[in-house]
Amino acid sequence: MQRIPNRMPRFLNIFATSALMAFPFLATELISNVSTNHLFRPFLQASAAPLPTDRVLFLKGTFDGWTVGVPFRAENSKLLQASISLHPGRHEFKVADDSWSFVYSIDANQATQIPLSNSRTLVPAPGSGNNSVLKLTTSSTYLFQLDISDRNSPKLSVVFGGPYVSPSAPFTPIETRNFGRFTSAISIDTNSAGQRNFQLFSDAPQRDGTQKQNLTFVEDRGSVQLRSGSATLDTVFALAVKEAAQNETRLIRDSSFNRGAYIPCDCYVTGEKWGYVWTRDAAYSSDLGLAWLNGEKMWNSLLFKTSNVRFNGGKGDPGKGPEIVQDTGTGGSWPVSTDRVTWALGANAILKELEAGVLRTERLKVAFAVVKNTLERDRNSVFDLKDQLYSGEQSFLDWREQSYPYWTRSYVSAIAESKALSTNVVHLMAIKIAADWARELGETETAERYEVWARELKSSIRTNFYDSRGRDLSSLRFGGNYPITLSGRKDLLSLSLAALAEVISPEEARVEFSKYPVTQAGSPVIWPQSAEVPIYHNRSIWPFVSAYAAKAARVAKHGEFVARQAMSLIRTASLHQSNMENLEFISGDSLFEDGAFTGPVINSKRQLWSVAATLSLFRDTFFGLSVTKDSLEIKPFIPHSIYNTFLSSQKEMRLENVPIAGRTITIALKFPNLFDRAENASFSIVKSIRVNGSSSSQRKIALSELRDGDVIEVELDVEKLASSVLTELKIEDPYAVTESEKRRFLAAQTPYVSSVTLTQSGVQLALDSRGAGNTEWDLFRNGKQIVAGFKGTTYVDSDQGSSFMQRCYVAVQRTIGTLLNSEPSAETCTFVGNRTTYDTKPESISKVGRLGVSLARTQGNETIEYTPFSSGVFSMVLEYSNAYNDVSTGITAATRSVEVIRALDGQVVFKGLATMPHLPRWDVKGMSSSLRFSMNAGEKYLIKFQEFFNMSNLSHYVLYDGAGGKDGPLNAASLHDVFLSPLENPF
Repeated sequence: MQRIPNRMPRFLNIFATSALMAFPFLATELISNVSTNHLFRPFLQASAAPLPTDRVLFLKGTFDGWTVGVPFRAENSKLLQASISLHPGRHEFKVADDSWSFVYSIDANQATQIPLSNSRTLVPAPGSGNNSVLKLTTSSTYLFQLDISDRNSPKLSVVFGGPYVSPSAPFTPIETRNFGRFTSAISIDTNSAGQRNFQLFSDAPQRDGTQKQNLTFVEDRGSVQLRSGSATLDTVFALAVKEAAQNETRLIRDSSFNRGAYIPCDCYVTGEKWGYVWTRDAAYSSDLGLAWLNGEKMWNSLLFKTSNVRFNGGKGDPGKGPEIVQDTGTGGSWPVSTDRVTWALGANAILKELEAGVLRTERLKVAFAVVKNTLERDRNSVFDLKDQLYSGEQSFLDWREQSYPYWTRSYVSAIAESKALSTNVVHLMAIKIAADWARELGETETAERYEVWARELKSSIRTNFYDSRGRDLSSLRFGGNYPITLSGRKDLLSLSLAALAEVISPEEARVEFSKYPVTQAGSPVIWPQSAEVPIYHNRSIWPFVSAYAAKAARVAKHGEFVARQAMSLIRTASLHQSNMENLEFISGDSLFEDGAFTGPVINSKRQLWSVAATLSLFRDTFFGLSVTKDSLEIKPFIPHSIYNTFLSSQKEMRLENVPIAGRTITIALKFPNLFDRAENASFSIVKSIRVNGSSSSQRKIALSELRDGDVIEVELDVEKLASSVLTELKIEDPYAVTESEKRRFLAAQTPYVSSVTLTQSGVQLALDSRGAGNTEWDLFRNGKQIVAGFKGTTYVDSDQGSSFMQRCYVAVQRTIGTLLNSEPSAETCTFVGNRTTYDTKPESISKVGRLGVSLARTQGNETIEYTPFSSGVFSMVLEYSNAYNDVSTGITAATRSVEVIRALDGQVVFKGLATMPHLPRWDVKGMSSSLRFSMNAGEKYLIKFQEFFNMSNLSHYVLYDGAGGKDGPLNAASLHDVFLSPLENPF
């Protein structure tokens, strides 16, 4: 998981922050009463007496930040009433006087819900954790009625009071913008120093529960600025620049490192809630926009995520040099998660902004060494020679059951051995970058080797993830013994990166974007959604992914998909007044009430890669700026729907104070006076370019010719785009989604194959739908589909097998009438065929599948012997325990390098890596990632296990407080047994 499980100690900080957010009146009282040293006066004085007669009572709650409150007014001598307009959501409140001396709720001991139109007796309720709760699904005005006919037993009821009344901005706006049911209002003026003052008002529900918010900020005169004529666009861009500056720091901190004390780092923090630097966050942020905005700060951030190997009593390989840090994460980090190579994208973005010279060469050498060392290690450890793919978790989608089968929440070996499209594409991008760097540095042989790797990997990605007949790109290849590419299951980041890396052509990408769903709020990061887990990656929009989708759809020339991602980013910043980490994908809310599934579970303002996303929307997509070490190219792409919404009365859109390779310039996009307003078009044809008024015949401008203060004017024309469609997921009311609407986006639960039984008629499978009703099944045997659309709970496979080998089944279910496949069940395996084919001796038969080897808890090396009595491909897994940290975090995924050696001649017939991720407890036994290799019957083999490498071997983690950190590297597990099984149909 990205936030809580991967970096679990941060949850304590979040919990404390959330508590203050839920009860800000406590913080207010603490501050206001510090001087009198009566910190808890309101609660100590809170009366258990009847409702007071001499005080005005207020309705106070999350909807107003627990501050002023709404006063109750007397309708008559027996009834008090307060009226407030509320949006859908979960609202907590209390009845109290102005000073919190008298405080009332429905229950003095716990938070309790009050149903609409039902009265409840109020009781004195000082303290916290006992708020009254009102859950709403409709935006309306509500009347809070307080029956005071008996002041010893006042009764509160909440009833519908009429249509919703939108609050007014506390200023006179120059632009008001409707985003569905919510509205933003903007005012911009210029102060005496020439700085623009922005006021941004929103009536959308905020993360802290408030119903309205007003933000005021001042633009830095020296910062890059947008002058578009649209107050909304200018404000959104200026806010991103401002929030990027707010994320700059000289000290970072995380409760898992250095005992929570500060660590020097002149870099960027990850967001308002995340005061540390994380590899993929920094890398994607750099690639999207922060390398352009502040390359120095971004370079420092990336350097912080590199490390040498620390010496470990002769183990490890301290002579290899620096490599990229994989952050704490699923199952104990690398090699369960392997997307650390995203670092190369971030470093490359910085280098592209540097003009050829000494500084660029120095940084190039550093970056190349880091990336080369990382690529070489990954090639020798997580690259599968059989399918020519890299194993490891999906990039960014790192909270197990959020985007993997539900059963992986505690057992993540399956994630370690899976093959993800996103992780393979970022490896491809890193390899191509390294090849380019090698050529620039004169390392021709290395460049050629990496170019071969890149060509072969691109081919393998297409072979394993892209169905050219169905024109369908899938996100995940899953399964240990018999991998299956999961058709119909997608993620937007991998699709976007595949298009940007040219794994799929622009035409193929246009088809993919046409099929990928969009809602009124944007596009979710995964498809379909799960009905089993809360909102986080599931049912969620992540702005940085939307920015990559806009960049990729721009390449594919899918104008309307670009426009929808752009509107999602603009909407987020306008309504939430910050570049939020994530949002619920239908409503666009930063916190969506849905009972046990409420979320996004975690969210942060000014999330670094969300800030970078907004910058990227303007720089990369709208203006189309591309910088190399020697030139600037401008290739704008402004969909007509964006132009018509924001720019239709404008003649130009300008970026001023643009940092380009050490210069500061202005770029102006000039719109034609007359044009066809057809939606299926964009402003993306460059008619002419003028530099300081002089025409230029070159479409690429040499950096050597640029000077500070240059003004580049780009005359645009309209490009008619190829016909493209959108797959709209239309939901009538996001706060009252019907069951039929849910079936359009929620896949059925992850099923189980609960038993496999050998019978006279065949192999009988018992199928467990886990409560899902009205489903049908697709069944797979040894990675191949054997039946589609099966209806029932018991299936008999008549193929009983001819040889004694292991066979594995997987089940996928879907609700009848939909095309939404569930996540797959775990591989459920059995032995089929005649056992006497090879040996009739019971003691020999018992050694098929289980070797009966116990290696105890060890960090050392072991060798075992095995003589198979069948020839073919065998699967080997290690039964182990490893609970050095939680399943969701840490750096101590145990690894063993495995060599299979033919005893007769000492020939090594196989090399591989077995990964033993964290398990829930030490008394839980799990199976490692699987290894597959060939052996011949009757020949003796030595299977050699050697301690390999994990993230604890990196000196970066010397400040880590968990296992494998400050106390030294740790690569250990309890090895209970070894299982070797001949496979029936190896791939």
